[in-house]
Amino acid sequence: MNKKSQMELKYEKYLESTSKTMIIDSVTYYRAVNVETLSVRGKSTVFITIPHEYLKGETTLTLKNEYGYIFRKGNAVFVRFNGEIPEWYFRCVTFAFEGSDCPPEETGEYFTFAYEK
Repeated sequence: MNKKSQMELKYEKYLESTSKTMIIDSVTYYRAVNVETLSVRGKSTVFITIPHEYLKGETTLTLKNEYGYIFRKGNAVFVRFNGEIPEWYFRCVTFAFEGSDCPPEETGEYFTFAYEK
């Protein structure tokens, strides 16, 4: 029997969820499949995994969460698998956003594209 990874379980939970979007002040926020924070020496990197369909050709890669915190221009994250590549990998993209001043308890679950002026 093939045991599912934590990410596969999170992706299945995401697919089963009925709350994939939230609207705040007439702006649609999309629920992330997964959000993780890694802190090293006081600097944090937030990894946000979202479905490809939410990108809709977007290239800004600056996101805002439901608490109003901005996550700026991260890099794509590459993942290595031993064995079969899971479905979530083909349907999602993970970005690393560095230097956010967002406290860990307000990293959030929902994101929208932020346009800097």
